[in-house]
Amino acid sequence: MDVPTPAAESESREREIVRRLRAGDRSRLGELVDLHGESLMQYLVSILHDRDAAEDAFQDTWVRVVQRIRAFDPERPLSPWLFRVARNRAYDHLRWSRRWSLFGLGPGDRDPLAVSRSAEPDAAERLAAGEMADRLLDGLPPDQREVVWLRFFRDCSYQEIARICGLRLGTVKSRLRRALQRLAVLHGRMEGTGDVRSRG
Repeated sequence: MDVPTPAAESESREREIVRRLRAGDRSRLGELVDLHGESLMQYLVSILHDRDAAEDAFQDTWVRVVQRIRAFDPERPLSPWLFRVARNRAYDHLRWSRRWSLFGLGPGDRDPLAVSRSAEPDAAERLAAGEMADRLLDGLPPDQREVVWLRFFRDCSYQEIARICGLRLGTVKSRLRRALQRLAVLHGRMEGTGDVRSRG
């Protein structure tokens, strides 16, 4: 008798949770958050680079999941759909913040792409490589930061990134290529000046 693998057990558990949610049992949402919450939050932070904004988008994502779960096809993998919902929430937040900033009012007073350093561990507790990666990614626009994070931090394939972001495969590859080229330039500036945001 074959013993189910951990991945198969996790997939089976996820399908059961989705089935119950679709049937109206919202008490199971917490289990879904346990399965995907950490990586989803990391993804939102990778786009927004602001912990508070990411937490707002995180909450909005789960509200939208509950609202739209009945339209989700339970035979399809949940993760790409879930990350698309989160992505839409994140970019809605960016548009909303920028709209307010045109008037110098409201949430736009704070740069939505500024890193919330208070949410990070003390510098002494971080690896140098981690610090450099954070500073480098901070120099990318959100759309490039997103594909880099999905590719190298979540280990998504190009096809998976295309599904999550709603992009053509060629667009994913070109966006990632531009991001890596910019990272190389930023890294050179960091090595030369110590400031990734300096301009040559």
